[in-house]
Amino acid sequence: EEVYDQGEEVEERSIDRSGWGPFMPECVVCPKTVAEVQAVMRLCFAKKIPVVPRGAGTGLEGAALPVRGGVVLDVMQLRQMELRKDDLVLVCGPGWFKVEVNNMLEKHGLLFGPDPSSNP
Repeated sequence: EEVYDQGEEVEERSIDRSGWGPFMPECVVCPKTVAEVQAVMRLCFAKKIPVVPRGAGTGLEGAALPVRGGVVLDVMQLRQMELRKDDLVLVCGPGWFKVEVNNMLEKHGLLFGPDPSSNP
């Protein structure tokens, strides 16, 4: 995992597209595995440190802003993907953009339907 406590990596994650902020976190953690997410969450829970999960930062409501400081958990490197075509089930990490998912699904004659709150 990558951890940042200053600089551009932290500043970028202090805002989103809502226009609120900036709200500076104490640090940004970028896990690459579910086990790393679990370790961060266990530590933060034990120390009562606020955690804000964050994807691409395109939200318009400010939900991914660290208004109480703490840790921003940047999930963009969680990009595992498993397609079970026969069951019409896709299991994927939160680091994918919907357009990327649809590009992959298109190769199998499938698509992830419209979602007005997501990228086109």
